[in-house]
Amino acid sequence: MRNRIIFGISAVMFTLSAGVPAWAGGQRGQQAGQQHQMDQDRDRAHSYDKEHLEARDQDRARVHQDLAPIYGEEVMSQQERLKYQEQLRAQHTGQEREQFMAEHRNQMQQRAAQRGVTLEEPIYGQNVMSQEERLRYREQLQTMQTEQEREQFMAEHRTKMQSRAQQQTLQPDDVEEAE
Repeated sequence: MRNRIIFGISAVMFTLSAGVPAWAGGQRGQQAGQQHQMDQDRDRAHSYDKEHLEARDQDRARVHQDLAPIYGEEVMSQQERLKYQEQLRAQHTGQEREQFMAEHRNQMQQRAAQRGVTLEEPIYGQNVMSQEERLRYREQLQTMQTEQEREQFMAEHRTKMQSRAQQQTLQPDDVEEAE
């Protein structure tokens, strides 16, 4: 009998010192439950923010990729241009990309020479520009006196083309090829 009383008192003392669990409605348990819920909400929000930022960065990269010209694209088929873009995306480092583009440039120059065609330097966003806009761009670029003027002109043009592409929400296949 005495052992039962001591055991009972010990159990009550342990319960009081440990606190009442959340399922029993104790204040300490409720606070722990609220903190756990807040932690879960914060983790979900952080995950959402991270996913949102990654999606935004991918959208920006897609717009840039869609507007970035391909050297020698006038002597390439649509299928070759798509393959080029896939291969360019597959390059992991800047050095690999530069090497890939240099090799491509040499191949296009050889192809153009075989066909008796002169390749023009591509214009950023040329696939969303009219023929007149491309001619005007080249004329304006030729009138620039300094490299600084050319760089500023090209930077302003790049911003304008990015804005135009975002407004039109273009996909690469949505833009008709320039003749």
